[in-house]
Amino acid sequence: MGDSNAIPHRVFLDCDFAIINPLQVDPSEWAGLDCLPIVPKGLDAHEAMLPRLAVLREVSHQNRLALLTQAEAHQRTDAMPLLSALLVSVATPAQLVSHLARQMVLKTPFRASFLLRYYDPLVFRHLRWIFNARQMAAFLGPVETWHYAILDTPYWHRQCVPGCLAEMKPRLDKEQWGRLHRIGLINAVVKKATRASLLLCEDTALFLKIDGYLKMAIEEAGLTEAGDQQCYALQALKFGPEYLVEAKTVQRVARSKSECVSYVGLCMEEGA
Repeated sequence: MGDSNAIPHRVFLDCDFAIINPLQVDPSEWAGLDCLPIVPKGLDAHEAMLPRLAVLREVSHQNRLALLTQAEAHQRTDAMPLLSALLVSVATPAQLVSHLARQMVLKTPFRASFLLRYYDPLVFRHLRWIFNARQMAAFLGPVETWHYAILDTPYWHRQCVPGCLAEMKPRLDKEQWGRLHRIGLINAVVKKATRASLLLCEDTALFLKIDGYLKMAIEEAGLTEAGDQQCYALQALKFGPEYLVEAKTVQRVARSKSECVSYVGLCMEEGA
């Protein structure tokens, strides 16, 4: 893994906080940082699995440069970043921890609790297009700028607080909930498409297209296995949506359901 997505020095030096995911980074790598656990109400028993807010604004210039070198070395050898996000905010550490803890748990339309893993860059990148401007403003709250990196892409990304009134807390509609639940599937398709050299750039239009194909796989084709849904969406991405209505595809889907066999297996059998 090269240096193409190294943290921009000015960005790193100007940030006040960083988010660390303890499930992705060995504790020895952030042991020397002043870190506060971000723990929503009622999840104290799971503190070890939840993210940490590292306070960078009090770190000396010399020590911050040393941390930057450490983070860049980590990125060259690990699939996950040392720092999941870099934040600019004038809030106190306690204020920011309180805000971020509240944003971690959303209530579904059925009043169940949903853990929003925004501290994973592979999740946060989708919140940028799933949330509307007012919802993003509510989510960010006192955070002025949120920087994050996807290690398979060539640069760090930035989300600034939208210039609009924020909702009290993001309230998602049915379509947004569906997209949140499909994030894992979307990421899997993106990964497979990248390996197949199908993607030119990752943007909102691409994510919407992939999500639309996945929704068709689930709701129209009736495919129930994740691998089958991903295969269906990948074929649409590769050959165009017209491929999904071709007789051979329709027949393959029908056979998969009637014979209770894998759609992926049928594609391999037919050389599709």
